[in-house]
Amino acid sequence: MRASLLIFFLQGMQSPTVLSPLKEGMETSNDEVAFEKLLCAMYHKKYSISGLRELSDMTRLADFYCCLPTFSSSLYSALWHSPALISEISSNCNSTLILAQKLRHPLLFREALVHVVCQWKGYSHFLEGHYGLVCAVTSAYNRVCERLLAANQEIFIAMQLGGQVKVDISAATSGLEREETPTQNAHFYRHLYNQWEGEQEDGMQNVMEALRVLLENNLVLDRKGGMAGEDEYRHGFLCEEISDSELPWNSEEEDW
Repeated sequence: MRASLLIFFLQGMQSPTVLSPLKEGMETSNDEVAFEKLLCAMYHKKYSISGLRELSDMTRLADFYCCLPTFSSSLYSALWHSPALISEISSNCNSTLILAQKLRHPLLFREALVHVVCQWKGYSHFLEGHYGLVCAVTSAYNRVCERLLAANQEIFIAMQLGGQVKVDISAATSGLEREETPTQNAHFYRHLYNQWEGEQEDGMQNVMEALRVLLENNLVLDRKGGMAGEDEYRHGFLCEEISDSELPWNSEEEDW
């Protein structure tokens, strides 16, 4: 198979601007571009991915040509050179999560998972038939809730300090809405953190640490510097995480 792929690659190198007739396993002319980039992945050539559609096409072809592990390994480099793809993950996080699971790519999976849980409003039908994803999403969501409970506890304790701290907390609650789930109120915690960050009263260390942990940004590929509780992430947290053992595939398998 690698020999036949190499022949196609060399043909493409000789006349890169001419699209040949669709090869086996290809459905559209877009597959020609995806196939060309898949060859780059196979033979360690630098490439980038223009978007989620192209990643999906490359994944389908990699599956057809039985080279998913090789393609997946090449993504560690390609993702850093594919800003257009990264910018699409937030609005297409469900489909990205499914693709990342098929590719068994931890970095891409965790990136999509942060967005899925950040936007979580309850069980989604995209999880039907994906038991492993249900477990991963539930585990990540529960960890956010644990951090949220810890932050709430420290806020309640901080209220005992009275004075300006109690006034700040009371004022911040004016922005809360009953229609939102607790994990959609990131702006409340960001407001308190920003307000107390510069001038902290004695006894505020624990609540500030709890808020810092809750408001962590675990996005790696998205380098825009967004923060939980602000702008596009006003209503969501970005601190989601899962361990390697919780990834929904057997990490010891080298071929699949």
